Amino acid sequence: MESKRPDLKFEAQVRRDLGFLFDQCDAKIISNNYDYCIFGNANIVIKAGDLFFDVVRDRGDVCVYVAPGPVTRIEGRWAEIGIALAAVLMDDSSGKIPDPSSYASLSRAADLLKPALLHLQEGLSESQYEITSRRMRQIGASYLKKLQERSKEKPQYLHYC
Repeated sequence: MESKRPDLKFEAQVRRDLGFLFDQCDAKIISNNYDYCIFGNANIVIKAGDLFFDVVRDRGDVCVYVAPGPVTRIEGRWAEIGIALAAVLMDDSSGKIPDPSSYASLSRAADLLKPALLHLQEGLSESQYEITSRRMRQIGASYLKKLQERSKEKPQYLHYC
C-alpha cells in the first residue's frame, strides 16, 4: 500500500496563507507529498518566478525553505526562509549579524515574506547569490553559537517556600 499521496488540506492552507505568491508571481505548485506513515509529514514545492519554496510540515511544525531555480527536492540551494530573509535584509556596514527571522506559523512566515519578496528575488539572483550565501552562512553560524552558549547556561529554577 502506497503511503504517499497529496495533502489537499495542507495545500489549501498553503494557497491561502501564501496567496500573494499565486496572485503576484503566478506561482504554481509543482509537488505535493503527504506521508501518513511518517508522522503525517507533508511538503509542498512551489515555483514562483525564479524562486522555489518548499513548505514542510514536520510533526505539526511548519518550516519554509527557499532556493533559486532550477532545483530538485534533494538538489538545490535550499535555505530556511528566516535565515534567507535576514541575509537579504542584512546591512554589512553595521558589522552586526542579525538573528534569523522567526515564525511559528505559515501565516506569520507569509507576513515576513510578503514585504521582502523583491529583496529575496534580488538577493537570490545569480548576480547576488554569492553575497547572500556568505551572509546566510554567517547568520546560521552566529545563531548556532548563541544556541550552544544558551544551552551551557545553568537553568533557572523557581523555589517555592
